[in-house]
Amino acid sequence: MLKKIRDTPQSVNTIIASFENFALSDIRYARSRPIAAFILSICFIEQLSTFLFELKDDDSKKPERFLTDYMPEYKGLNLYHKARHTLY
Repeated sequence: MLKKIRDTPQSVNTIIASFENFALSDIRYARSRPIAAFILSICFIEQLSTFLFELKDDDSKKPERFLTDYMPEYKGLNLYHKARHTLY
């Protein structure tokens, strides 16, 4: 069963502005710190993938699907899993 998070949906413009003003600006700010920028980029891919793919799809597979569909040069590297589950 899907759970409603808020009573009033956010507009598409609000969502896009949030991505640009917060997520992408943090990545740009961290550009001189590659590890921080990489971690923020993985988080951004995770957030973005939840908006791109079907609601009922398995959330754990959406970031890898994003990498496969939009960044095919990284296909097969299991990049998301390595970044998300093997950094200590």
